[in-house]
Amino acid sequence: MKSTRRAALSLLACVAAALAAGAAAKRPMTLVDMLEVPQISDPQLSPDGRQVAFVESRADWKANNRVSHIWRVNLDGSGLVRMTNGPRGESSPRWSPDGRRIAFVARRAAEAASGAEESAQVFTILNSGGEAQPLTRHATVVSSIEWSADGTALYFLAPDPKSTEEKEPPSTKTSSRPTCGRPRWKAPVRPGSPRGTFRSSPTSCRATAAASLSRARRVRCSPTRSRSKST
Repeated sequence: MKSTRRAALSLLACVAAALAAGAAAKRPMTLVDMLEVPQISDPQLSPDGRQVAFVESRADWKANNRVSHIWRVNLDGSGLVRMTNGPRGESSPRWSPDGRRIAFVARRAAEAASGAEESAQVFTILNSGGEAQPLTRHATVVSSIEWSADGTALYFLAPDPKSTEEKEPPSTKTSSRPTCGRPRWKAPVRPGSPRGTFRSSPTSCRATAAASLSRARRVRCSPTRSRSKST
């Protein structure tokens, strides 16, 4: 298994070099040239060990940003295919346990929850290609996706929606009541521990989570079987 992973990483290094060679010129590289060099990240080996899904990021000068898309390549270097082409880009490719689908995260306005701002959501696409299908329409940004062992569900992290108080603009007025010569302030403390990372169990019965000091986030589970039938 380790040798297969090393082969996958070596393959991606060759792919990155090949992609960069297309933009290379016979002159000293400038800062702009360096920014235009594609970046390869997040390689994911397929369950059968024959393919690698990865993220390729390129500079988009019109959008003033780097846009990432998901590619797939066979382990022998053949069959390089771009799997996604959304205008805002995609990230976090994750193979389904049977290798038939790839889940990923993308930010698309049409999939935002009703009344919510455009946010990153989970999509799936067949390994054979085709149109990506939305899996979640969560009210907040989705991240850290992971398939369940049986492929019937997908876990992800998402922050809690803002409360009414948090949505209101901060007041410029403050007040305090002196106590023993010092002002005393009261700050609300949200109950529960925020989740930063998690790991699903092999039996898909539960997920373990680790605490984080960031804004409260919860581990959530989205079924994949029922949604796949509707698409």
